[in-house]
Amino acid sequence: MEETHYKPFPPFTEWAKTEYDLDRWQRYGQKLENLENTKPEQHKKAIKIIGQIAAYHTGAIEDLYDIDRGITFTIATEAAMIEEALSTSDERTTDLVLSQLEVYEYILDWVTKKDPVNESWLRELHSQICAKQGTYRVMTTSGVFEDRDLPLGIYKALPNDVKTKAGNIHRYASPEETPAEMERLVLELRSEEFENAHPLLQASYAHYALVAVHPFADGNGRIARALASVYTYRSQSIPFLILHDDRDEYFTVLEKSDEGNYQPFIGFVSDCCFNAIILVVSSLSAAGKPDMNESVSAIKRLYLTKSGYTHDQIDDAAKEFMQLLHRSVNECIAQGIEGQDKISFGIQLLTGRANLPDQYRTLIDSGKSFQIMVIKVGTSAPADASVETRFYLAIPKGSGLKDDFVIFGQNQIDEILYARVDELLPQVKHSLSLRIKLFAENQCRTILTILRANAESRL
Repeated sequence: MEETHYKPFPPFTEWAKTEYDLDRWQRYGQKLENLENTKPEQHKKAIKIIGQIAAYHTGAIEDLYDIDRGITFTIATEAAMIEEALSTSDERTTDLVLSQLEVYEYILDWVTKKDPVNESWLRELHSQICAKQGTYRVMTTSGVFEDRDLPLGIYKALPNDVKTKAGNIHRYASPEETPAEMERLVLELRSEEFENAHPLLQASYAHYALVAVHPFADGNGRIARALASVYTYRSQSIPFLILHDDRDEYFTVLEKSDEGNYQPFIGFVSDCCFNAIILVVSSLSAAGKPDMNESVSAIKRLYLTKSGYTHDQIDDAAKEFMQLLHRSVNECIAQGIEGQDKISFGIQLLTGRANLPDQYRTLIDSGKSFQIMVIKVGTSAPADASVETRFYLAIPKGSGLKDDFVIFGQNQIDEILYARVDELLPQVKHSLSLRIKLFAENQCRTILTILRANAESRL
């Protein structure tokens, strides 16, 4: 077993040398800004929903309780208040989640005041987020696990180092080092360089530095994610959202940061922020002639997209995207009109081509593969009425990992539903499945609302 010493977190000036995708940030941020400007009330509600999801998942990441995907979807679709959504959970889980939710609301209040972060506020944050935890588990010197009372809002009195999967001891700041390191952290967060930096750098740095110190006996990961949310809330009104499904990748990139490689963690934080933005948007509504070898290599590359997947793999992913939407809409409408013999509906997947924006293409075998979805809903006499709407599948040319598949509505003007290549390949991510269900729910409500109006006009 390799013994190590505490490695202090770097100064922000060193962290700021890393790269981030400014263009993507601006592009996704514009979607959120458009929503806030055109639908302020829906935007406010969507932000609250994302805060609830963040609060639910932050404790599960630390194995305080098991995650229930059904609860995540219930919260996201506003099918029930969060207290009701948690009704099937045990009392401890419910108490932990609700105390964590209060913290995200506390952060939002703090952000509106625009006060700088200080140690007193961080200690209060710990008191609130761990208020219902009661105890934490430690391993004694004899190798036996023991539950101890968790001090709230107080820096650790005993070492809280951990053993890695490789069997090594990872050292955090010692109890003696912690006060000075926390003072240094706050000074970094108040520095001119930090305050003028991009929010992705701010959020990732604040998170990593606090985790590196691990100032409290327990709850440090939750505090770090809450602290990172200060900077994402200030910039885009979103919390720093990590879903439980991303837990392993999260810990892996943190370990790389411990080794001095900060870039993977910043990339991870970026993806989490982009996922949160998309989830918000979705809850509402990509000289000279070369020698022969170069030409051959270039031709070979034609059969691979920018993401490294073949065109067939990209097309298969696109088809699955459409199938997921088809299934979600079918289930949603069927549940909504169950037992109503006066309402009929049908959903068809059709072949054919559509006129798409230049940056998109149709399926390569569009004459044989389904890429148009038609939804028809009707009522019988005397309120004889019907509604038909269509959706078209579009594939990004080039298909880089961060490029978006899009399903357009029948006017083919607005982006309706989109998914990055790396959300469908190598497998469908939970956050995308959630967005598809949200979209299906929204479309079903819209279609039935129109059908109702049409039927009423007949009588």
